[in-house]
Amino acid sequence: MRRSVTFELSEEVEYTRDGNPETSSTVTLKAPMAKNRQKDLFLKQQFLLALPKKKDQPPKTEQKAVEDEKIDDEDVMIMIGSCPDVDLASFFDCAKNVLCHGVAYVGEGDALEPMSSVIFDRLDFDDCQNMVGRYMTSFTIRSVLDSQKKS
Repeated sequence: MRRSVTFELSEEVEYTRDGNPETSSTVTLKAPMAKNRQKDLFLKQQFLLALPKKKDQPPKTEQKAVEDEKIDDEDVMIMIGSCPDVDLASFFDCAKNVLCHGVAYVGEGDALEPMSSVIFDRLDFDDCQNMVGRYMTSFTIRSVLDSQKKS
C-alpha cells in the first residue's frame, strides 16, 4: 500500500507556517494510522453500506466490479452521498476529524504543515469532497479490495 498521495487543490488555501503566512495548492494525504482506527473503520463501514447491492450478485462479485471499474474520487463521493443508509454529515465530520489528525498536510516538499480544522474550513467545498474521495480511494477502499483478493 502507498504511504502517501498528493492531492491538488483547485483553489489555493492560506495557512501559517512558523508564524509566516503561506499559500498552497497541494495537500499530502498519508496512510491511515492506528490512532485513527475507530474513525477509519467508520469511513470504511459507510463505504461498504454505499456499495450497490444486487439481489442475485454475491458480495465478492460486487467488490470485483468496483475494482475493475477503477472508481475515482468523485465516483466514491457520489456513491456515498447518494446512499440513504449513510448519514453524510456524520461521514464528513468523521473524515474531517481523520484528515486533521496526522493524515493531511498542506505545503510542498519538506515544508509540510499539518492540516488543522481552521485550514480545512478554509478549503473550497468541492476540494473538501474530492480530497476525502482521494483518501477513500487511495487507502480505505484499497484496503477493502486488498482484503477481498486474499479471501
